[in-house]
Amino acid sequence: MKLVSLLVSALLLVRASAYTTLKHTAFPDYGVRIKATNSRKTTGFCDHGVESYAGYIDFQARHLFFYYFESRRSPQTDDVVLWLNGGPGGASSLGMLMELGPCTVISENATEINPYSWNTNANMLFIEQPVGVSFSYAEYGQTIDTTEAAAKDIAAFLAIFFDAMDLQGRPFHIAGESYGGRYVPLFAAQIHDNNQKLVQANFPPINLVSAIATAAAITSSAVFLAKEGLETKHGFNSTTTSYYDMQCAITTPNVRPLQSISACVQMKKIACKSMYDMRTECIGEVQDTLCYPITKKIAAYLNAPSTRAVLGVPPAPEFPNITMANFTVNSQFSASGDVLRTSAPYFSALLEHGVNVLLYAGTTDFICNHVAMDRVARGLEWSGQKLFASQPLREFVVDGVVVGQTREIDGLAFATVWDAGHMVPHDKPAEALALINRWLAAGRLS
Repeated sequence: MKLVSLLVSALLLVRASAYTTLKHTAFPDYGVRIKATNSRKTTGFCDHGVESYAGYIDFQARHLFFYYFESRRSPQTDDVVLWLNGGPGGASSLGMLMELGPCTVISENATEINPYSWNTNANMLFIEQPVGVSFSYAEYGQTIDTTEAAAKDIAAFLAIFFDAMDLQGRPFHIAGESYGGRYVPLFAAQIHDNNQKLVQANFPPINLVSAIATAAAITSSAVFLAKEGLETKHGFNSTTTSYYDMQCAITTPNVRPLQSISACVQMKKIACKSMYDMRTECIGEVQDTLCYPITKKIAAYLNAPSTRAVLGVPPAPEFPNITMANFTVNSQFSASGDVLRTSAPYFSALLEHGVNVLLYAGTTDFICNHVAMDRVARGLEWSGQKLFASQPLREFVVDGVVVGQTREIDGLAFATVWDAGHMVPHDKPAEALALINRWLAAGRLS
């Protein structure tokens, strides 16, 4: 007989004034601290029209912060989507507050409803991970420096969370952006492998349906990471400018510049273009703004005492002010070699185990460009590889307008979104919502 969760009934006691601490006999080393952020109990956070929660999953000395927003349509039956930003070290609240979440930050103390939020038809979960990112923290100097280690925390989190929120059996999708292209398949693989343990303990498995990656760092490399923008400032600056130096300057004795004078002049002119969007310049220093000044407003909004009061996070200096990217975490992942490993085999294995995969990219993104992603998709080694690779690119149509292209078979889909950069839901919110809604509904884009 299935063990009856203590968390489900205890969830009815969750308050808005403070965290409610929940425990479960099947997970003695873990705990949940959770509070309502929008319900009959409070004035609301981000999306006043739905129930929402925030809090921590505690793993001994590690504490991961999460936000959860119920679906605007049918929270009792709609799918669950986990969103992860990249980095490594990037905060998932970036996606929540400037891309696909229920609201968008418009100033340091205000938000507005996002009509294109992905919680239009899905229950949305955002996790700040690994520890050190945003409000997630650890004691005793504990750190996480590999995606494999982070995956264990996330899989444990989800096993507890699905039980706590009575989400057992609900279709579940993991979506991620940028370095999320590494997080997503490894986290999905860990969840898939953990399902056997859940079944053995008389708990229902997590119904993992698909893995979704946009602007994804699927095949990492030193060159990619140094240009990712969350590498050390010296790595980013030196590697980016090295493309110009290697072709237009004398870098070693007796080696003349490779490019013509006119070509080098043009390269110099475009050196300040954003790696996230080839149409625009990077506004501000990458480490300060991530090329998007709104990130500074998001940090200020989350650091505001009024916001922290709703979320249950102490004001500074008790809990220090946060930024949208933790470069210490980034450096730790770099030092461990995690950033040099490919994630493609994990996507291949997920496909073979019946987990659908969606890869998509904006056509003006440079750093995780659509040409490379299409090649990765066609090169995934699985039983459907030849069939997928033989498919032509077809029109991706939204409301009668062609907005990109798709290549797909049952199980695997690749899509481009025209005139979108690295953050597709930010640049083309209606198109991104149409894409995700089709995928959730049918596992296909056409």
